[in-house]
Amino acid sequence: MKIYIVFSLMTVLLTFSLVKSLAITQPMPFKLSLLKGDSARFVFQIQAITSKNSQTCLLSVSGFEPLKVTLDEEKVTVNAGSIKKVYGTVYVPEDAQLGRYEGKITASCNPSISMEGISGSAITTSMSTNFVINVVESIEEREVTPIPEEKRRKPGSLLLSLILVIILIIGSIYYWKRRK
Repeated sequence: MKIYIVFSLMTVLLTFSLVKSLAITQPMPFKLSLLKGDSARFVFQIQAITSKNSQTCLLSVSGFEPLKVTLDEEKVTVNAGSIKKVYGTVYVPEDAQLGRYEGKITASCNPSISMEGISGSAITTSMSTNFVINVVESIEEREVTPIPEEKRRKPGSLLLSLILVIILIIGSIYYWKRRK
């Protein structure tokens, strides 16, 4: 009986720490306005930054009919402590009505856990994010924000920063020795 209680308590605590460590972001671009016959790409993230376990997530889209919203992947793995970008495409058929279409993107994630003699999945966490797509009549009304590129530092910028810090330290030491 004691073992069962201890195991149950460990499972609840472990599950709580796994659940609180996940997040799903709103798709980018935030403002997506398309003409009939248009298509556009979007991206969102599943974040497991504070998670100690990898997550396997099943992805689904709902509520955009008659628009066609597809994801590049229906199942993704988010490694512990990381962020996974998921891309998708929106297509507006020629016969779609003008207006605002609201839907959801849902990620149902299972953490991979393993302890001595035990492995598997503790709990499924479902997260959703809203997504709004406007179908407009003219190109003047259309507003499409491009998906931002990842900003990467140039390798030399880190080296230059390090050199500047070293120069400042040496200069400070020289200044204080001279002052004495």
